Amino acid sequence: MSRNINLKQLPWFTKLFYNHKVRHELLKDFFSVYLFVFNSTLPTRSKGDSLLKNIQILLSRSVSAYGNYNWWKRADDLKQQTFYVDFKDGILDPSSFTKADYHIALNYITLFKEDMGKLIAKVNSLSDQELHNLIDEFQFFEIDKLRQEAYKSR
Repeated sequence: MSRNINLKQLPWFTKLFYNHKVRHELLKDFFSVYLFVFNSTLPTRSKGDSLLKNIQILLSRSVSAYGNYNWWKRADDLKQQTFYVDFKDGILDPSSFTKADYHIALNYITLFKEDMGKLIAKVNSLSDQELHNLIDEFQFFEIDKLRQEAYKSR
């Protein structure tokens, strides 16, 4: 519990944080949308930008978010591939994970770590009232019901 907010008491907490698959899926979706809107490594729009510049920014953000979404979609499989020997039309050996695969993963993880650090700092800087309002917004969207609907077919 921090700042008099006990997240474990919120109805969606248990299912969200104790279900690996759901947590992974929500992370992938959330962070991809976050990158589209807030990616700190890409240029941002200014009032005086031309239409072409705005289109370029929109496209670069779209490509970044889409690439992130696809990588995180495969991330759990990559983790399994690097930790376990498997068989699929032949032996899948963890040593097949290359140095290039590692550097690609490192780039995605580093971006996630840095941007989530900024997001956490932003949340930490909120006043108590702003923090309670944020929690209320999460309650308003009923995350657990949304999660159930989004992932019940999987």
